[in-house]
Amino acid sequence: MKQQAIRFGAEYVDGAALDADFSCRPFRLDIEGEWIETRAVIVASGASARWLGLPGEQKLIGHGVSSCATCDGFFYRGKSIMVVGGGDSAMEEANFLTALRREVTLVHRPRASFALPKSCWTGRASQPQDQVPRQYRW
Repeated sequence: MKQQAIRFGAEYVDGAALDADFSCRPFRLDIEGEWIETRAVIVASGASARWLGLPGEQKLIGHGVSSCATCDGFFYRGKSIMVVGGGDSAMEEANFLTALRREVTLVHRPRASFALPKSCWTGRASQPQDQVPRQYRW
């Protein structure tokens, strides 16, 4: 992905961002004492998927098993999709996938409720029932 971004004009700068000024354009970033100006900033702080540890799981990554709905969801357009997770991230992924799928099933750990902000739930009441993910608990 890095090479593709470079082909399209992205510039990579290594270093720690110590300060930022987003009050006017171009944006200004302090990268270890050197201020640079830019039209856009992409914050890519990283995330780590917590895999289930099932036999064959790692072999299936990219072949029906994914850890990023926004990255890979389009591969499963029109298909039944199962999201396995234990919290708000799983609900957010399932919610995103409702626009792409035939059916979304959310499997999550037993818990009385999700901690999602109220704003994430308010739009769900207006969704047709067939777009709300089915939920199962493990």
